[in-house]
Amino acid sequence: MTLSAAGQPLVPQPPATVTALRHAITQTAPAALPAFTRELDLAADQARQGSDLAPLQRFIAQWAAYVYIQRQPDLAADFRNWETTLSSNCRFARPLVSA
Repeated sequence: MTLSAAGQPLVPQPPATVTALRHAITQTAPAALPAFTRELDLAADQARQGSDLAPLQRFIAQWAAYVYIQRQPDLAADFRNWETTLSSNCRFARPLVSA
């Protein structure tokens, strides 16, 4: 996906609903669809077990942010670079248990 001549994302930010986010993910990052489905199932199970909507609300917020980033290729590339840099250079990354 590329930006239009005006520098705007080609895919508009969808409403924060499972259906709209799933559709946007199929357009912007189809490889993420299995993780989306797996995490949705987990959030739904947690919501049922705890009689609480918070897991589903967190799921929606997380994936809405993901779509916001992925629909903008330059931002998505920057984000991947930041993640790579952080994971490879983080001095705080250490084993939880020392031998």
